[in-house]
Amino acid sequence: MEKLLVPVDQHDLKKDFAPKLQACQKGFLQRAASFFILDRAGCLFLQKRVVGKYRVFNEGLQHV
Repeated sequence: MEKLLVPVDQHDLKKDFAPKLQACQKGFLQRAASFFILDRAGCLFLQKRVVGKYRVFNEGLQHV
């Protein structure tokens, strides 16, 4: 099953649905959230990306 996301415009208004890879390739804006989890000593737990995860930079799609 293809993963879909909800692209948004510069005013954070929803613009239908788009397949995740297509949205990244076309540079669509999307909502995102980051969570930082600390233990009682204040140490930060880190999240690793999935092998083969892709990122989009100005020069194009790249696999990480």
